[in-house]
Parts: sequence; structure tokens; C-alpha cells
Amino acid sequence: MKKSERQEILLKIIEENEFDTQNDLVDKLNLLGLNVTQATISRDIKDLNIVKTSGKQKKYRYAVNFENSNENNVYKNAVVSIKLAQNLIVIKTHEGNANAVASFIDKQLIDGVLGTLAGDDNLLIIAENNETAGSVKEKLDEILL
Repeated sequence: MKKSERQEILLKIIEENEFDTQNDLVDKLNLLGLNVTQATISRDIKDLNIVKTSGKQKKYRYAVNFENSNENNVYKNAVVSIKLAQNLIVIKTHEGNANAVASFIDKQLIDGVLGTLAGDDNLLIIAENNETAGSVKEKLDEILL
């Protein structure tokens, strides 16, 4: 199996599951038929900019750290969807990335944004009014999708 294929599988399983340790990741990958070692997974984690964060079901989980990644489109890669509801804009992100996206949006100083509130994988943006929210969403679509 190619390195890129293995890393794609790794990204998928860390998004769908929580693992406390690299050995837990190795065990899961081996159950899926990939013959990998902890050293291989450690290198993949470094290559993919994966970090350990607080888990919901377990003490820890792994997630891609888009905030410190060198890729140009890290925030675009972090965002799943952007939806408008009156003067509120809800952004769905990959798990563990809402705070990084919120920080990025705050730094953009977009006219009409009163504030942002981030959870683990959801971000709420409060606009001044319904009209302003429409233009804010258009701007966010432009820079994040």
C-alpha cells in the first residue's frame, strides 16, 4: 500500500474515532488489514500535522491541526459547510478545528460581524442584522469555500 493511501485511511479513522494512544491507532489500522508499526504511524502523524486534543468519549483524540499547517488552504480544508439563519451564520468544521477557524475569521475584521463563538466542530457568527448577515456569509463563502 502506498504511503498516501495509508495516510488517507489514517485521516478517516481519526475523524470517525477517538484514540488515546498511537498504539490504539496501530491496533485499529492492523485490524483493517494494514500492517503498520507505531514508528510508521508516528511519522504519518508528523507529516499530516496531527495533534492530540481533548476527547468527548475518551480522554484524548487525534485531530488535524489546521491552524499551524503550512498549506495555503488550511481553513478551506477545515470547513465543511456555512449556513445562514437570520442574523446568525453557522459554520460546521472538521472536529477540533472550530476555534482555529473562529480565530482566522476574527483576524479578517469583516464588516458587520459582532462576534464569534466556537465549540469543537461548530462555529456561530453573530452579524449586526439579517441584511448584514447575508453579505458576511457571501464573504465567508469566498474565503472559506
